Amino acid sequence: MAFSVVEPYPNIHLAMNDFGNPDGPVIVVNHDTIASIREEELFSVLVENGMRVIALARPGYGASPPLLFRSIAQWGHLTHLLLSGMGIRKYFILGISAGSTYALSMSKNIGAIRTFIVSGYPAFCLREIKKTWPEPYDYQKTLRDWMVYAKRNIIPADFYPGKSAALDDSVQNHCFGIASDLFLRIRSWDFDLLDIPVQVDLVHSFYDPVISYHFMTQTSSYLLGSKLHLLDSREHFTKQMLDDLYRDFIHEAVEYEKAYDAKYAMQMKNVKKD
Repeated sequence: MAFSVVEPYPNIHLAMNDFGNPDGPVIVVNHDTIASIREEELFSVLVENGMRVIALARPGYGASPPLLFRSIAQWGHLTHLLLSGMGIRKYFILGISAGSTYALSMSKNIGAIRTFIVSGYPAFCLREIKKTWPEPYDYQKTLRDWMVYAKRNIIPADFYPGKSAALDDSVQNHCFGIASDLFLRIRSWDFDLLDIPVQVDLVHSFYDPVISYHFMTQTSSYLLGSKLHLLDSREHFTKQMLDDLYRDFIHEAVEYEKAYDAKYAMQMKNVKKD
């Protein structure tokens, strides 16, 4: 299917890159702050091992038109409509860095099997995070204020069009996508982390220079059945981390799901015989 712009709900459009094995197990990617769904090489380990990768651009990023959600929960609702409309009834979820917020939103969806988060951001909606986060939450900033902030403080000063797909997609619509992430994350998410039914594996560097692992420890304590795996690393995120995530966790989860499906199919076959 490759790159396309889809309409999961009337007059709401999302850019999507659907690549890899069309018949393989599905993993849905929630991208970072500076990212592009066109960066297929980042997910080569998933493709090489027969997975179908569906990367979605949040509103304002790349070819996804701007749309301000009422809360983070709306991302989960929208992706459920999209995936069910595509006939995808079950899937794995991947959240990278700031995309972890949206991966958790999807984790309540019917069809979610297991969620993997690498170098995630904390659940800013939690009181414990708000108390210990180094900067006070600024609820007075408007979306437009955050757009200006993103352009001045997040986009590199030496940026020029064509420098990288990640930067090109992130600056679209005057940095609306980045601003929306910043605006929404400190407000109510409209769902409870304790209600997430699937296992969530969080992989984080012990010496992460962007997000302290302490915040992820607090976040994981609200995710029933979650597992926090700390790496002896000083990197925030690298492709190698994603490769290792597949080798250490995703591969096992995929094989388990295949075995479960095979067992279920055999049971159904025996029922029909009887």
